[in-house]
Amino acid sequence: MSTIALAGGDQQYLAWCRKVKMNGNSDTTKQLYENRSSTVQAYVAKFRSGAIKGVLPAEAAQMTVEAALQAGEVGGVNVCKLLQDNREKFGK
Repeated sequence: MSTIALAGGDQQYLAWCRKVKMNGNSDTTKQLYENRSSTVQAYVAKFRSGAIKGVLPAEAAQMTVEAALQAGEVGGVNVCKLLQDNREKFGK
């Protein structure tokens, strides 16, 4: 497991993990934390497979990563799962 340097200290990071109900030991969680102010669309384009774009609701695309994680389900789709999982199971 790689170590990712966190801006703002560990306490802020751990508080954020609790707020969005994610595992603080996960590299994916650290990546989401570092990109929490990016739009979901930008995050997916940079870090996730193209198949996710096909099932990503339009209303979620312009949300920030943090807002989408807090919302959970947007447009009938579990956006949290889309952001956390890079498997090719997401198809129309």
